[in-house]
Amino acid sequence: MHRLPGPVRYQDLQTFLRACQIIIWLGNRGLELAKEVAQAAWVAERYRREYLLQILPISVVYAIPGNTDTFMVECSDGRCFRLQNSTLPLLWQIMNLERNQSVRVVKIIHDDGHRQWAYYCL
Repeated sequence: MHRLPGPVRYQDLQTFLRACQIIIWLGNRGLELAKEVAQAAWVAERYRREYLLQILPISVVYAIPGNTDTFMVECSDGRCFRLQNSTLPLLWQIMNLERNQSVRVVKIIHDDGHRQWAYYCL
């Protein structure tokens, strides 16, 4: 057990108790804020998914990028991503990309080897 370097003053105890109160208050408030942020993110993602389901053709939403069909997405910040071969449908890949890269997809380019289609998302 460690020994204190000197006697504990009343002011030290007051400071310690006040610090404990602040930590508890911030902890409780922090949990509430974290819950609100998580809920808002979940709602926003849900509405985004519904929006993409409504504006994109079903054949594109559930397409799986492969050797013949390739998909590129252009984001609001100007970056472009080529969606790789995967077992995930295109919609899930777009949602994962938006979540992981903190971007918004604004254009989807579908190339089947013969033609290109562009789909614009807001």
